[in-house]
Amino acid sequence: MSYDSREEHLAFRQKYNLTTALLMDTDKKLGKAYGLGDAPYASRKTFVITKDGTLAAIIDSIDFEDHASQILSAIS
Repeated sequence: MSYDSREEHLAFRQKYNLTTALLMDTDKKLGKAYGLGDAPYASRKTFVITKDGTLAAIIDSIDFEDHASQILSAIS
């Protein structure tokens, strides 16, 4: 999720060949609700949400080299 416009999201998806949709939060309501601030950019965090909608974990310090392991550790 980011505060970027639709056009910026589309350009990002094209640049990185992404096939999944990205969540746009241009009015920053969701970001504020999750404590991501209202600066020009949302702070980087990962929220692990279960199938039933429960917030299982928040990863505040993202290791971009091994983020998959951080997520797997949070859900196991």
